[in-house]
Amino acid sequence: MGYPVSIDAIRPVSQPRLSVALRFPLALPAVVWSVLLMGGAPVALVAALVVTGRVPRWLYEFQVNVNR
Repeated sequence: MGYPVSIDAIRPVSQPRLSVALRFPLALPAVVWSVLLMGGAPVALVAALVVTGRVPRWLYEFQVNVNR
């Protein structure tokens, strides 16, 4: 008894080595930007809460939109 679903895929004969080598360096800025937004925004949110005792509306909206 085999698996109920089988997939046949055609693999490309070869991929350009330069394209494969550049994938990570080209993705690096997007990854860094995402980490900064997700990591920096909560720190600013907590700092504003500690200093002023409330969260500014613009910072709250920014954090909500980043998490969406």
